[in-house]
Amino acid sequence: MTALFFMGDRFFSALGPVGQSITYALLLLLPFLLTGVPFKLLDRSWRGTIMKVRVKTGVECGSLARTTKETIYYKNTVILTIQLDSGKTIRRRAYEGRCGTKSNFDEYQVGNPVYHFYGIEPLYVISGRENDTRKCLLCGMSAPTQNKVCPACGHTLIKLK
Repeated sequence: MTALFFMGDRFFSALGPVGQSITYALLLLLPFLLTGVPFKLLDRSWRGTIMKVRVKTGVECGSLARTTKETIYYKNTVILTIQLDSGKTIRRRAYEGRCGTKSNFDEYQVGNPVYHFYGIEPLYVISGRENDTRKCLLCGMSAPTQNKVCPACGHTLIKLK
């Protein structure tokens, strides 16, 4: 990429000055577009309510190199249909992981509030039942209420009511 930038007059001389300018602009914007930065800039925080919960169970392979019976496992995917406060309805994946690792989906109940915070992928679902845990916004791990930071990633825990 650097060689194209500094020696571009040799490579793109047939394009003329206008073609060279357009080519340089595309070469400078290409890394920006490929990294997904524009999607992060368009992201925003929102609040909504769960309207529908769908749990799909599928088969996944733990090894890309060689598929054997030992590397195949079942995977749960929780997809939520959410009504935003603005009235718009969206569908988002709330959880994806091996069956048995997170067997209770009690927090994903119709009517529970859902938050999405700017720049953070996981959804924050507030369960209707009283519990003494907080969920980490960064990694999704549950921790006791008295903890101020997540034991897995060290991110500050918040409690929403």
